Amino acid sequence: MLNTADMRYEGHGGCNGVGGTFEIKQEAMRIKFNQGMSTMIACDDLDTERAFTQALLAADNYSVNGNTLTLNKARMAPLAKFVLKQ
Repeated sequence: MLNTADMRYEGHGGCNGVGGTFEIKQEAMRIKFNQGMSTMIACDDLDTERAFTQALLAADNYSVNGNTLTLNKARMAPLAKFVLKQ
């Protein structure tokens, strides 16, 4: 979840929660997630947790298509896609 009122993000990688601050330049479609905090619950699938956090921290731009937010790095393939939960 991105909260633009206080420029904070929070998410869940399947087992642990993550959160922190972010910066956004909407006119240029640029985004930067700052290193935040994470819970430290021992999980069976830490690879998914790690990939989720790495995608957030690596992203430098984004696109929105309908209800889908895509995080990207430069012009490479998308790092992550998120669909708006209604």
